[in-house]
Amino acid sequence: MARESFPDAAMLSGSSLLAAMGDRDFRLLFWGQLISQIGDQFLFIAALSIINRLTASPLALSGLALAISIPQLTFGLIGGVVVDRFDRKRVLIASDVLRALVILPALLVHQRSDVWLLYPAAAGLATIGTAFYPARNAIIPNIVPQKMLLSANTLIQVSYIIALICGATLAGFAVRLWGPDAAILFDSASFTVSALLIAFMHIPPNVCDSHESARTVWGQLAQGLRYVAGSHLLLRVLAITAIAALGIGAIQILGLNFLNLRLKVTEQGFGLTMAMVGIGVALGGALVQRLASRMPANQVVGLCLAGVGIAIVVFALAPHFWLVLVAAAGIGLCLVVARAGLATLTQQLVPDEVRGRVESAVNMIVSVSAAASQGLSGLLGDPHFLGVQGVFIGAGVVTLMAGVGAIYTLRDAVRAVALKAASSR
Repeated sequence: MARESFPDAAMLSGSSLLAAMGDRDFRLLFWGQLISQIGDQFLFIAALSIINRLTASPLALSGLALAISIPQLTFGLIGGVVVDRFDRKRVLIASDVLRALVILPALLVHQRSDVWLLYPAAAGLATIGTAFYPARNAIIPNIVPQKMLLSANTLIQVSYIIALICGATLAGFAVRLWGPDAAILFDSASFTVSALLIAFMHIPPNVCDSHESARTVWGQLAQGLRYVAGSHLLLRVLAITAIAALGIGAIQILGLNFLNLRLKVTEQGFGLTMAMVGIGVALGGALVQRLASRMPANQVVGLCLAGVGIAIVVFALAPHFWLVLVAAAGIGLCLVVARAGLATLTQQLVPDEVRGRVESAVNMIVSVSAAASQGLSGLLGDPHFLGVQGVFIGAGVVTLMAGVGAIYTLRDAVRAVALKAASSR
């Protein structure tokens, strides 16, 4: 049997990120995603600016978080049924067009009594996203060759981190210079650009039947859940994915407060820390193919998750800011490789006809894990419980243990993928 690695491991070293960007359809998807994700950061900063200026209420910010989270939990799995039932290219284009329109009511917020308009806009974006993101992930194996799948997933992860870091910085300048309305309009325009780029893509049609009765939607939902529950290999991948989403949530919610109290680091220093995460992501993207061609996928994912855990512990115990920056770079490097590896394994284990529903389950798991992590971090970070440093150490240990577990629990999944690839030749 072939070495336990991603399929065609010998070919992976020649399939770089640049090679994936050379694929026309994926290149259009990547740029559309990067632009729209930067637009999301513009909207987020604009909403924060509006709420802080008109209410200065933490409760208003919590309401915004709930408006985003509740639709993901309520409609997440149904979005997967939509993705598997209708043509995915049309789902993607329609989702972007709807998102470009649904945020426009935010332009009407001018006084405290108008703030409520932000919540249905945020909820609308989240609801539509329950179809868009599973569709995006489901089409990737259909538009790139098998040997470029890991590179493509890595680039999708990289685009999110770039948007998170650069988009927030650019949005801050834009809101300061031109006001929140300009940022909201930019986000709307970014969805329009994404829709246009997707329209030029060639996406092979998925097997679907749009003439089935509405009652079948629930049958398809149940079928997808049965598929997930019946695949012990997929359940292992999803479990590791959920745990991987737990660790980073603590730093996102408590990082600035912790660094300020421990090392007197200001917002500018935290921004530099996030920039180092971005540098680590870039390094991870450059190394992912080399790692994947030299060791089995379960070891790549496991060692990188363990690396994230160790880096979080170093972050928590660092006596000097320069060591915090090193740890931040390590988190970015290891996290992007682990997430890309898990996404690739999921796509390779799942047949196309149920991939949308499985990707919806993945999105829901990640959302719930991230929300649980942030909520628990806020609770346990109280000095009467673990304290912020204790939360970070605990998150690091949990992530480290998940990495060690991944080496063993994902081994059979990697074997199954290798056998599937060998039988298809």
